[in-house]
Amino acid sequence: MRRLLIRSAVLAPAAVLTPAAVLTSAALPILVLPVLGCEQERSDTSAPTEPWLKEDSGRGKQTAPAFSRYRIQPDSTLAFSLPTRTHKPKGHLHGIEGYVDLDLRNLARSTGQVTFDLRQLKMEDPDLASADDGTRKETSRSGDSNTGDLKTADAFHSSTTLEALRWLGLGEKVAAGEREKNKSAIFEFHSLRSLSHQNSSAGALVKVDSSAKEGAYRRQVHATFDGELSLRGFSVKRTVPATLLFDIPDKNAPPRTIEVRLRGNVTVPLSEYEIAPRGPEGHLISEKQSLLGKEVGNLVQVTGSLELEKVSTAR
Repeated sequence: MRRLLIRSAVLAPAAVLTPAAVLTSAALPILVLPVLGCEQERSDTSAPTEPWLKEDSGRGKQTAPAFSRYRIQPDSTLAFSLPTRTHKPKGHLHGIEGYVDLDLRNLARSTGQVTFDLRQLKMEDPDLASADDGTRKETSRSGDSNTGDLKTADAFHSSTTLEALRWLGLGEKVAAGEREKNKSAIFEFHSLRSLSHQNSSAGALVKVDSSAKEGAYRRQVHATFDGELSLRGFSVKRTVPATLLFDIPDKNAPPRTIEVRLRGNVTVPLSEYEIAPRGPEGHLISEKQSLLGKEVGNLVQVTGSLELEKVSTAR
């Protein structure tokens, strides 16, 4: 009797596996293998890969930096405005130079510097024109001919640009040493954060222009630049949210050009840099302080994008 019980206990597990269960168990690996093969095939062909950016094979090791320098292309411009409820003076920043040292394997380690020659800014609206020089009143009575209108517009722009330069401490009678100190705004950043993708090769694929070379493609990465904006002797920490668009000629080459597109309005408070109504000599004009917040906004809002081109593979 005891032998019979032991024998039954040994055979019991086998009795649980019905013929259908045995067939299912045997077929499972056969069914899974094609699925795995399909997944592998899809991942290999769904997007281009960049062999030039292959990660180091050693696990646990920090990836070596792969810095490439990209320089801002000449004639780059950014738009700016100083809106209030009733006015919106605006213009463009010219004379933009600088570079970005991108670590294409780890974008967070990227650094760079952008310099704006403020002497080259141009205003487009008359909202900064001097209230006491008669320009606004005269311009409101613009001539009937197109030529007269164009001359009036030029006078507007010249007057408002001159007034903007005075606010920046770049008036025509400011001492040369002071003008030299105030001529530039410099944004220097030391890292990127809030990255949508850690490196350029992982960025989202976006549509390229129809004129692009066959095999070329574009990847997109959202990021925030952390740095300082230095202007008029003051240096204040600033963050700049942007989208980086990498133009890659083919899968065997690193990005040739990069577009840095500002996301939304990048704002700069005038008060943090003591930008206010000033005269030709650079002195504050108290009777014009009321313009701030009424005709001229307290914040500069900067929009646009910069194109950068690869110049070297190392710092």
